[in-house]
Amino acid sequence: MVTIGRHGSPWTVGKARVEVKHLLGMVADGKDPATVRDTLKGQPSVKDLCKRFLEDYAAEHKRPSSLYNDQANIQNHVVPLLGKFHVADVTRVDIDRFKRAVKDGKTAKDVKIGPRRRVIVTGGPGAANKCLALLSKMFNMAERWDMRPDGTNPCRHVEKYRSQLHERFLSENDLNKFLARTTGNCHEWLLEEFPAITCPQSVNGFTHLKTRFLMSAIRYSDWPRR
Repeated sequence: MVTIGRHGSPWTVGKARVEVKHLLGMVADGKDPATVRDTLKGQPSVKDLCKRFLEDYAAEHKRPSSLYNDQANIQNHVVPLLGKFHVADVTRVDIDRFKRAVKDGKTAKDVKIGPRRRVIVTGGPGAANKCLALLSKMFNMAERWDMRPDGTNPCRHVEKYRSQLHERFLSENDLNKFLARTTGNCHEWLLEEFPAITCPQSVNGFTHLKTRFLMSAIRYSDWPRR
């Protein structure tokens, strides 16, 4: 005998009827619902995959900042929307729905966690794209760990949202503020590579040093900062 659950949330009369039809369909196909249920209990969930991914892969292969971002995206978006799914059952449709939910702010929250401290999650296209990239890697690892058959990554062919890059040129005031916060090799490298930044008469000094290039150079370096 298979028990669906107690009456009440989440098992309303309507949901129970849908589940009964599903179970009857399994019986018509010659499957034992109780056996299928016991088999599913042993399958890893997406929440289980997240835990293993962070411990066995991200902690060893990613920079601390990337690991922190992965943990935040998993906690704020992946687990709330996909955590209860079995890894082997996640489909491309599920991933596409997840992407749209994050973009539409379904996981947005503003939670106070202490005096003058809040956790603010907004969602949006950018967050959805980052989560898609994270999920794609996670499901690649799921294949490697025999949680899914090879070549079944559900993130494949799920398109990301078009990114909107915002660029601007640094003003003299911006650059002076930046240089004031750099030290050691970083400061010396900037002055050597861009001597014009020390020359107020040069138009190219401040107007042609792009923020995106500068931040990319710093992000992938080990320069000390104040």
